[in-house]
Amino acid sequence: MPTGYVAITGRTGVAADELALVWVESGGPAVRAPENRSFGTKLMQVVLPTEPKLEFRPTGVVCEIRVPFSMDGKISN
Repeated sequence: MPTGYVAITGRTGVAADELALVWVESGGPAVRAPENRSFGTKLMQVVLPTEPKLEFRPTGVVCEIRVPFSMDGKISN
């Protein structure tokens, strides 16, 4: 039976006109940092407007993505 959880939270006000999304894994198998960047990690770096912060904790991966947006709700560069 699979175990583990992912909690995804979002908050605004981290910085002016910015949304922060945080992905936190827990309860799954032990994690360690990969020796090479995976396709998914490379894709995030190309597609997202800012580079995500990744932590490979033994308890699971933690990823924070910050997305700037304009006051009219559109994503800005």
